[in-house]
Amino acid sequence: MGNYQDSNRIAFAAISKYKNGQNYKQIGLLFNLIGANYSSLDKSHLALQNFERASYFFLKAKDNFGLLKCYNQIADIYFKLNQDIHALNYSKKAIQIANEIKNIDIQSYTILLLFNTEINLKLKKVAPVSSNLNKINVLLQKIDNKGLKAFYYLLHADLCYLKKNYDLSIIYCNKAKELNVDYENSKTRIDYQLAKSYHQINQTAEASIYFKKIEQELIKNNSQYIGINTAAFYFDYADNEKSIGNYKKAYDLLKKYSEWQKNKTENENKERILYLLTKYDLNQKEIEIKNNFIDKQKMILELQKSNYKMYFFITILLFAVLLFLFFFYKFKKEKIFNQLVSEKSKTIEEKNLLIENSLAKLEQLLKTKEVLLKEIHHRVKNNLQLVMSLLRSQARNGADNDIHDFIEKSQSRIGAIALIHQNLYQSPQVEKVDIQEYISCLCETIIESSSKDTTKIVAKVNANNVFLDISIAIPIGLIINELITNVIKYAYPNVSTGLISIDIKNVNDTVYQLVVTDYGIGIDYQYKKKNSFGMELVSLLVEQIGGSLSLINEEGLQYNIIFDSNNHE
Repeated sequence: MGNYQDSNRIAFAAISKYKNGQNYKQIGLLFNLIGANYSSLDKSHLALQNFERASYFFLKAKDNFGLLKCYNQIADIYFKLNQDIHALNYSKKAIQIANEIKNIDIQSYTILLLFNTEINLKLKKVAPVSSNLNKINVLLQKIDNKGLKAFYYLLHADLCYLKKNYDLSIIYCNKAKELNVDYENSKTRIDYQLAKSYHQINQTAEASIYFKKIEQELIKNNSQYIGINTAAFYFDYADNEKSIGNYKKAYDLLKKYSEWQKNKTENENKERILYLLTKYDLNQKEIEIKNNFIDKQKMILELQKSNYKMYFFITILLFAVLLFLFFFYKFKKEKIFNQLVSEKSKTIEEKNLLIENSLAKLEQLLKTKEVLLKEIHHRVKNNLQLVMSLLRSQARNGADNDIHDFIEKSQSRIGAIALIHQNLYQSPQVEKVDIQEYISCLCETIIESSSKDTTKIVAKVNANNVFLDISIAIPIGLIINELITNVIKYAYPNVSTGLISIDIKNVNDTVYQLVVTDYGIGIDYQYKKKNSFGMELVSLLVEQIGGSLSLINEEGLQYNIIFDSNNHE
């Protein structure tokens, strides 16, 4: 006993040194050691208390092996205290954690299942017992352990007895006896199971042999625990002796049963009290541990400054305040109620006002939506008129043999206008066009639909945070459409790749600069086309937005257009 107590003192001293509370695993191991020591001293409630503490810190440390061990130890104590429901809950937790651990030892997992099966048998739960035994049978094929196999046969015998299949119970008991091992007092338990089974099939003489053998074992061990319910044993033994006609022996056995049952009742009451104390202590200690590790030094200083006089003064003061509040509440109850009614009425009025304001805002939004819808219809009409003008102009300027080129260019220009509307209906704001997104999509569409496959054109667009009105965005899109088309056709002859860069930026307030640059052969390719409809259209569109156009012919060709977003026709 002294060694266990010394071990606990050392463990508690070690725990107190972990002031920051971050060494969760080490603290968990120390509390687990303390719990094991108390369990060896038969101080179940203290053992439970410290195992629960250990599981808390293992959980914080995410140590599944430590947590599994703690839950199984807690289940074992509850099982011995006849708190079978609690035992089963913790056994299930242990198995659940074991299932999450990869490559867990098969023998350890088998022991967990055997223990869980034993608890379920005690609670007479046939379905989970049968399921567990099937799993255990598979696992036992992979390991060589006679003790576990004997215990498996014993549990199978218990299940058969529970299902009233007494002959099969005897067969499994004999299989266990043949292994000649004593795992968890299995020899005594096998004898007891044989005695009960023989008694049930009226082979009382055979049963009496095993009952007497167990009785001698109890005398030898001074009536200490040998793996069976001693009170139940005396009762079953007495019933068997009565069946034989040995009434004197049956009477003596029933007296022993009565004594054991009385002791068992007293012990169970004590155990229930200890269980409740343990639960109370666990709740209190858990709060204490958390506060201790959060700010232990601060707590110590506060405790040193406290004194009984202050507590007495605070108690009197609190009592006086409570007394005052009681009388205040009693005499002012009606006033408070009226105030509450008034506040509720005010709240209702405020909510009604809020609803009215919301309805007004909704009406305003509806009107705004109607105006915007009319504006969209007007813009679509204008854009369609622009398309018609472009087609008429192209038709006047084109020859009959240019019909394919005419259709292709018309499709491209109409596509540039269509992209504007696509951008608008997909955007949360219907008044402005996101130029970066619009020009990027436009370039991708033009390049993909180009009939020239020998040269791969790459367009680089830089127009971040530029948003323009649709009346400006459409001419800008058409300008870029014409310039990119010319680049694709003429700027990069006899080369595999080409680059065109498009930059739009805000220069000053409403003034913007559009720069379209290619790095091809320069203006040479423009001479033949300088009077073409495409270039004329660019000039007209620049005038339409009230802008100016300049060209730079150095290492390619650069179009520089300056325009004011508020100054357009």
